[in-house]
Amino acid sequence: MKKIIINHRNSTKAIYPKSLIEKTLTQYLQDKLSFDTIVISVWAVGESRIRQLNAKFRQIDSVTDVLSFTAFNRDETEMINLGEIVYCPKIVTLQAKRFNQLMEDELRLYLRHSIDHLLEEYNSRRVNAKTTDSNRS
Repeated sequence: MKKIIINHRNSTKAIYPKSLIEKTLTQYLQDKLSFDTIVISVWAVGESRIRQLNAKFRQIDSVTDVLSFTAFNRDETEMINLGEIVYCPKIVTLQAKRFNQLMEDELRLYLRHSIDHLLEEYNSRRVNAKTTDSNRS
């Protein structure tokens, strides 16, 4: 069984569902990568902070529900720092109501979706690194 290390930060007054996050990420990541240890960070932020991050990194000046940021490099072998998931509990709650879902279910969806984005980026970088290495030969 892989070791999944989750670093948690809550910068809001909202209740932080730590056990839900840990269970969702641990189950979802178990068979996704070959590393022995996977590290990921999850940060709950308010509307103004997620808007700032969205504007800075995506050039979209509006609030959003979740953002994901990669943190790995191609030299990692047994352990990988997959990156960070930043979400806004208020927006997740509003979206859950909009789609007639429980907030917990909506958050699970966002967490899995964010992992998929991080894995997509990881796999893309691996392919690019292999292509670059083969071109050097």
